[in-house]
Amino acid sequence: MRRWLMALVVGLLLLPTIPTDAREVRQGDQCVVAANEVITQDLFVLCRILLVEGRVTGSLTGAVVEARIRGTVEGDIYLLGGQLEISGQAADDVHFAGAVFNALPTSTLGGDLISLSINALVEAPALTGSVTGIGYQMALDGAVGREVNYWGSALHINGLVRGDVEAHVGDPQSGIAQLQTVLSFLRWQVDLLNPGLVIGQTGIIEGQLAYSAPAEGQILGRVTGDVMFTPTDVTPDITQIINAEEEDGLRLFLAHVFREFTGLAAIGIIALLWFKRPFQAPLRPLQNRPVLSLGTGLLTLLASFLLVLLVLVVVIALIVLLATLQLENSLTLSLSALAGSLWLISTSSFYFAALFISRVLVAFFIGRLLVRVAIGDDGSQRIAFASLFVGLLITAILISLPGFGTLISWLAALIGLGAMTLAVQQALQALRYPSALPLRPPIPPAQRSGIILPPPPPLDDSAAPPGMDNLPPGFRWWDD
Repeated sequence: MRRWLMALVVGLLLLPTIPTDAREVRQGDQCVVAANEVITQDLFVLCRILLVEGRVTGSLTGAVVEARIRGTVEGDIYLLGGQLEISGQAADDVHFAGAVFNALPTSTLGGDLISLSINALVEAPALTGSVTGIGYQMALDGAVGREVNYWGSALHINGLVRGDVEAHVGDPQSGIAQLQTVLSFLRWQVDLLNPGLVIGQTGIIEGQLAYSAPAEGQILGRVTGDVMFTPTDVTPDITQIINAEEEDGLRLFLAHVFREFTGLAAIGIIALLWFKRPFQAPLRPLQNRPVLSLGTGLLTLLASFLLVLLVLVVVIALIVLLATLQLENSLTLSLSALAGSLWLISTSSFYFAALFISRVLVAFFIGRLLVRVAIGDDGSQRIAFASLFVGLLITAILISLPGFGTLISWLAALIGLGAMTLAVQQALQALRYPSALPLRPPIPPAQRSGIILPPPPPLDDSAAPPGMDNLPPGFRWWDD
């Protein structure tokens, strides 16, 4: 999740670098640079489909849904979009943030490549610079002139890398079924690779190879320099913890507990210091309706996937609409960046709450129950922090248990998310249907006997009020 958020943040940060005073601006549904066309200035694009078959002597910058470069771009390329396919020449650096990046065998990349994408396929026979990538997978089937740095799930090298390779990849045993299901709804054809590091039989690394992963990669090709493998800390097997001879297993378990405890404790401390009331609001539905909280959390998480995609489609449609309206460049750019930023902030905030704050909330609830039984609860800040740390320690140990830890972690996240959803629902109902005056609770009968009510005020008969002289005949007061 951190990698995807980093990719989205960097992708959106590309937009402010767009030169608003560019002399050549293309926006609309389809933008085409014809084969016989030469643009001698920087080109700014905001299009659904971009096709470059001619030549751009300056830089190419903008946001697109789909872009194909079959001609030549002599300057840098800064693109944010769904897919970028290069079959022509990119003479300088290429920066792309999006879903799919493809550099076909007919392409020429004369500078560095920075890719933040789900899939990056580099088949260019001559990539002069270095490669830096963040995403799910990257396949290097061509030639890279300098070093390669990658953070993702899968890195497969079947070509030549003339420099060093540093990679942080995933577990080959995790599989690709979940992501394949998600990508099946997209229009782009992506062949998912198995996680981990693979150096194919035709792969050559002339420098050294340094990578970290839960398991060793497959090195079938040739590595000229040293190969350094750093195993990623994973939850050890239960036999490693029980067996006293396996000190590494116990060390990994304690390290996992410490990492979970410190990460969640930082969130909990901030919540208690600055957001105490909204943080404790979901405790009531968590205590009274835990089963309903679990079901609500599951439904909320499932619905969020569809909602995030729908909002993203709306944001993209809004950007395309702004481009179609042919507004001023600075206004179009500002509104597009604002819409994308709002989507990013809201999405990242929700999943941060769903994955982290929810578990802190459940841990605090568990700790408060235990502390109340042990020493009581006077409502002080000291008791609140004691409850937080006790609950986090227990939660961190349970989450780190092999086999059951992942299930416990998800249950805690779903229950906490459901409790927060119910608390928000109750707050909205209170705003929609506010009560006029709070009703006082009735006094119990056992307490009524000791209450002395004041006497009623005496009647003042000293002076008759106006109008008493014209009463009808036979009228009598009750005290006459």
